[in-house]
Amino acid sequence: MKLYYSRLFLLLISASFIIMPCHADSRLSTFEIKNLLRHKIANVIELAENPQIITEVIQRNQLNQSLDDIKKIDNEWKNYTSDHPVIQSMHSSKAGAYLKSRVEDKDSVFSEIFLTDMQGANITAWPITSDYWQGDEAKWNRSYNNGKGEIHIGKLEFDESSQHNAIQVSVPIMNNGVAIGVLIAGIKISYIQAKYLNSKYKN
Repeated sequence: MKLYYSRLFLLLISASFIIMPCHADSRLSTFEIKNLLRHKIANVIELAENPQIITEVIQRNQLNQSLDDIKKIDNEWKNYTSDHPVIQSMHSSKAGAYLKSRVEDKDSVFSEIFLTDMQGANITAWPITSDYWQGDEAKWNRSYNNGKGEIHIGKLEFDESSQHNAIQVSVPIMNNGVAIGVLIAGIKISYIQAKYLNSKYKN
């Protein structure tokens, strides 16, 4: 793990926390969730450090797609079918195929993984997300952090795209010390619950 991400990771684990509901019979603090997730956060960071992923983000940013064009696609997104050229291009890239394989692996704890450019537009996603532009969402803005980059852990939610209860972990894609995009991965809640219950029974 590179020094930059190591510093962010340590800050994340040692930060102050609030209480969040996890399931009906108990409550996990964000601190407990972060500790349970720490190995999977490290896996997401490894994805964000993958040269293939970084190269794909750099190439997308070089297209200089306007925000107006991004918003136009976002407005039309729900009408796109799986054979639409935009969606086809997202799935045909090497990064797209790689991230899809990480989600579809039989032992995967990921409910979804999606990659965005420096404006929050999707580069690739599996499964396909419910919207194209992530730049108007808090998770993306907190992780991109005006180009400074920050690891962000969201709340437990039911994700319509993947049809799983999950917690989203957002990690910036860094290049020469600057955030150039964001990778967001959903961690299935069933994994978190199992790890939590196992740790309780061992104590």
